[in-house]
Amino acid sequence: MTLAGCGGERVAPGAAALVAPELVRGQTVWRAPPGADGAERYRVTWSPGGGGPGSLAVAHVPRLGAGAALVDPARRLYAVWPDGQRRMLAEGVFDLAVSGDGALLAFAVAAPSGGEVRLWSGSARPPRAIATGLSSAGALRFSPDGAAVLYVGAEPGGIAGLRVAGVGGGADRCLTNCALRTGQAWLDRFVPPPGAAEELVFEGAEVRWRDRRGVPRSVAWEAAP
Repeated sequence: MTLAGCGGERVAPGAAALVAPELVRGQTVWRAPPGADGAERYRVTWSPGGGGPGSLAVAHVPRLGAGAALVDPARRLYAVWPDGQRRMLAEGVFDLAVSGDGALLAFAVAAPSGGEVRLWSGSARPPRAIATGLSSAGALRFSPDGAAVLYVGAEPGGIAGLRVAGVGGGADRCLTNCALRTGQAWLDRFVPPPGAAEELVFEGAEVRWRDRRGVPRSVAWEAAP
């Protein structure tokens, strides 16, 4: 894969992309409206490799440190920089989030032992798992202070609900639908999780959202001291 990176001058949304078989430095970058997790988004042009101008693609991706985070169509996660450098962080990635300061990257990945949520701090060290053994994970969102990652996930045999994993380590915690299992009657115990990270609104120790029927939902996400 040949990446154009994310350098160059900032331009308005909708500006024409450079067309070239090989882009050595980035083409255009602009400050898009904040993403769901508060990180700025960059416009990155890249190529899956081996093709000419027609193979170029454009993605709006979150800022990560001095570069950006990009998931290609094969679900490979890369960190890319303005000078064209790149580093592949994982394969089988289904969702990601960047902390508001752009320093931390969290992502959901399919692993041989089950789904995981991993964290990368931009260092030379590989990403580390902060939640493991999941049957599903997605809709990742950093807490406002960057100390935790909220996500919608389920354990094997369980029902998808809102969960939280601390950046500093320790076991992740289930917040909703914790006792529900597949094949059982849920009745009114089921709390529909948010459909996307954008739906989560933090209010102090609580996080709020509206389910697909418009019903307001809320739960305390911070652990008791």
